[in-house]
Amino acid sequence: MADRALIVPDTSLALSEHALAIGQEFPNVETCRRTLKDIAIALHFDLRIVKSDRSRFIAKCSKAGCPWRVHVAKCPGVPTFSIRTLHGEHTCEGVHNLHHQQASVAAEFESKIAEMVEISQDVIPWFQDFSPQLWAVAYFEGMRFGHFTLGVTELLYNWALECHELPIVQMMEHIRLQLTSWFNNRREIGMSWTSILVPSAEKRVLEAIADAPCYQVLRANEVEFEIVSTERTNIVDISSRVCSCRRWQLNGLPCAHAAAALISCGQNAHVFAEPCFTVARYRETYSEMINPILDKSQWRELGEGTEGGVARVDISIRPPKTRRPPGRPKKKVLRVENFKRPKRVVQCGRCHMLGHSQKKCTMPN
Repeated sequence: MADRALIVPDTSLALSEHALAIGQEFPNVETCRRTLKDIAIALHFDLRIVKSDRSRFIAKCSKAGCPWRVHVAKCPGVPTFSIRTLHGEHTCEGVHNLHHQQASVAAEFESKIAEMVEISQDVIPWFQDFSPQLWAVAYFEGMRFGHFTLGVTELLYNWALECHELPIVQMMEHIRLQLTSWFNNRREIGMSWTSILVPSAEKRVLEAIADAPCYQVLRANEVEFEIVSTERTNIVDISSRVCSCRRWQLNGLPCAHAAAALISCGQNAHVFAEPCFTVARYRETYSEMINPILDKSQWRELGEGTEGGVARVDISIRPPKTRRPPGRPKKKVLRVENFKRPKRVVQCGRCHMLGHSQKKCTMPN
C-alpha cells in the first residue's frame, strides 16, 4: 500500500450484469474463460473446469450437489463461442472466505474491501491507517493452515460453562471425562482412515489436482516451474513449497499451480502437504491415553503404604508467590478526619426526627 493510500474498487456493478444466457457469444475461448471466472469471483462461487479445449468449454460449480453448469461451444465457421446449455441456479452457500480458486491475491483483497465499503464508508480511513499485513489474510506473513478461528477454545469454554458451579475437583473431573471421550472418539476415527491426508485436506488437494490440467507448465530447473494460464503466470518452487499466488504458504496445502508443477514431474501432491494435515500426525496427536482414576472411596491417604504403617502427613499450603510490581509502591494516606470524633447527629426540635434541623423541617406548624 504505497504512501498509505487505498484505492477502493468500484462496487456499483449490479448482479444482473453478471447474468449468463443461452446463445450468449464470446469472441474466443480465452475471453469465455476469463468472463466466467470473473463472474465466479463476483458472485462468490468456485468454478470447476470440466473440459477446456479449442472447441468447447464446460464448467460447473465446485460445490457437491450444486446444479450450476455451463457448456460453451465454438460456432461453426467463425472464431466465436456461444453458450449452448446453462443451468444458472445455485443451491450452495457459495464462497465467503479468502480461498477462492479463481481469484488472485490482489483480486481477493479488492473483492473483500469492496464488500466492507458497501456496508460502511467509515472503514476507508481505517484501511488507510493500518497495514494490510495486520488484517488481510492474503498479506499475512505467517501460515494460517486454512483456519480463521480457534474452535477448540469455544468447545473447552462450553465444557467449563456446563460445570462452572461445581467445586473445583468435580469441575476438573468433568473436563477430564470429556477429554477422555474426545480422545477415544478421535482415535477410532483416525484408525479408520486409509488416505495420506485427513479428509478435509484430502478434499482440497484433490480439488487442486482437478484444476491442474487448466495450466501450462514450463520447467525452469529441478525445483522451479512457471505455471501459465490465460489470466496470469505464477512461479512455483517445490523444494521451498512456495507459489507466487501465496496459497501454498498460507494454507500449508499445494494450490492448483503447485499441483500442476508436481504432477508434471511425477510427484505426489499429497506428500507435499504440511505434516499437520497427515493421518499419521492426527493419530499421533490422540495416541496418548488419559489415565483412568479410581473412585474417591479408594484413594489412599498420603503416607499410606510407607514403612512403619499408615502415617498421616500434614501439608501446609502456602500462598502463591507474588512478584512485586515495578515502580514506587503507593502509600495509603490516612486522612486526619478519620481520627476525629464521629459527627454529631442533628435532631429536629419540631418533629424530633434525626437527620435535619428545625429550620429545614417540612412538618407544618
